[in-house]
Amino acid sequence: APIHAQARALGERVVLAGFAAEADLPALYSGALCLAFPSLYEGFGLPVLEGMACGVPVLTSNVSSLPEVAGDAALMVDPHS
Repeated sequence: APIHAQARALGERVVLAGFAAEADLPALYSGALCLAFPSLYEGFGLPVLEGMACGVPVLTSNVSSLPEVAGDAALMVDPHS
């Protein structure tokens, strides 16, 4: 997939974690420089709150429930651009 090729080109600076066990999430979030969550639709957006709870800056979409969930605490982007 194109996203994996782009991530590989950036070396260790970008990690596409894929599935992670719930017990591992706090360590993954806490070790991150930021959480990029560019979703097109979310029913709630729990990863955004989990990242914030771990003190990680969040970049997320300005669609669906995400602006309400993140409020002013995240950087919002248009996922279609």
